[in-house]
This record gives sequence, C-alpha cells and structure tokens, in this order.
Amino acid sequence: MCAGSKPSARYDCILPLRLLLLRDQPRIWDKLTRLETHVEQRRDTAIYRDNQCHVVDYLRQRCAVDADEELLHRLCGVLDVNAFSLRPKPGFGRRRGLFARTSLLNHSCVSNTQLSLDGEVMQYFQCGCERCRDPSELETHFGSHRCGSCRELVMSTDPLSPDAVWRCSGCGREQPASEVRQLNARLQAERQGLAEGSLHHAVVTLAQRRFAESKISPTRLLESLEEGGRFVAEAISLLRHEPASTPEGGAMMQMARDTLQGCFEMAELVRSSIGNFTAAE
Repeated sequence: MCAGSKPSARYDCILPLRLLLLRDQPRIWDKLTRLETHVEQRRDTAIYRDNQCHVVDYLRQRCAVDADEELLHRLCGVLDVNAFSLRPKPGFGRRRGLFARTSLLNHSCVSNTQLSLDGEVMQYFQCGCERCRDPSELETHFGSHRCGSCRELVMSTDPLSPDAVWRCSGCGREQPASEVRQLNARLQAERQGLAEGSLHHAVVTLAQRRFAESKISPTRLLESLEEGGRFVAEAISLLRHEPASTPEGGAMMQMARDTLQGCFEMAELVRSSIGNFTAAE
C-alpha cells in the first residue's frame, strides 16, 4: 500500500499477483511452489473464502488474469504459511516478505518458532522442542561436560532457562550458569585454534602426542587413527546431501575426503610398523 493511502481489500491481490509473475523464472518458481500451502486444511474456512473473493475472483474476473483458481489459492497459502510481517519506515504501511529458507525454521511438529524483524535484522527464537527440554539433549549430551571431581556428566537443571544451575549426575556438585558459559567460551576459543574443518583433529593429535611421549602403544595409536577416520567418514555422509555448488558440498567435502585419505595412509604406516615390530620379536 502506498504511503498515506487508505486500506483496501483490493491490495490483497497484489502480492499473489507478483508471485504469479514469477512463472517465467523456472528456478525461482520451482522453489516457490515447493513451499507448504496447507490448502486442503484451509479449504472452506473464513480465510479461504476471503481469498476467493478478494484475490481469486478479483484477479480472474475483474483483471482477466490467466490462472486457475487452485493455483491462486495455493499462492495465497504460500504467503499465509511462509511470509513474515515486515517493519518498514513510518508512513510506508504494512508489508510482508517471503523468505524461502527462513520459513523452514519451524522444525518441530509442535510449533516452537517465534521470529521478528527489526529493520533488516531477523531475530532468532528460543526453542522448546523435546530435545531442548531434555537436559541430556536426547542422550546426545552435546552441551554436557565432565565433572572436575568425579568425571561424570554435568547438565543443566532446567535447559530452557539460561540462568539455571548445572548439576553433576554423579556427585551432585553444582555450578552456576555463569561458570558454564565461561567454560564454553574457553572451549570455543580452543576449538577455533584447531585446523579448520578437522572433526577428527583432537583425537588424532592427542594420540600422536601421547605416542611421541611413549605413553601409548603403536596399537593404541592405530585405534585412535581409525576412530578419527570414522569421524571424518561420518562427516562425509552428512555432507553428501549438500549441492556441489555450495561451500559444504564443494570445498568442505573435498577437504573431508582428503583428510580421510590421509587417515588411511597414516593408519597403514602404523599398521606396517606394528607388523615389523612383531616380526622382529
């Protein structure tokens, strides 16, 4: 709607019409038509009848737009299900924007996403899905850490509260959330010092260091190399879904394959040395 103009039902058809004009751009049109519409659930509802009057009938009968009713209803569904309210400058009226990737953020079967736009910045959401409510994150313990006293796992007593106390599952020792955040920040800084993209780097580097200090046997070094290789192989299996044109499916995938090959070659050298050592004995 133009600045200073009065609301009118005829404005309802403008954005669906703009989407319809994208039919001559196959790549964009394909992405658009893949978005969820919930058109069957909307059928015979108040919003469906409103769209029929102010969008479908108006475009087809008054504007002679060449598009069938079902397509126009699906475009309305795409907008209602996936679009976001924008906050333009004062005097520019209400606006909606369609962001294909951002519309997928609602990733739980139970709605758990709240998004807001502040100028050009999109604010993220506080997730409340089953995994985020579980202190163990569905037994993945992705955010847990080891207790300094008994080496058991330390988890938040209330995962949805950023200031909740953390408690050890073994000895019951408690830590304030501020200490856990400091620990995470320190670990993050250390992780960034590792080789970029090396998921196996910590395991292999630690094993090599301990072997050089004669703290582990060649057999244990070999086991660590094979474990590191499994980490890289898992990364490759995850990256295989990424298009080759993206950084993840291109350069990162190639790096992972090269790293896996390096693990194989290093493991073979250690395996050969173990065989030679056994034969000499």
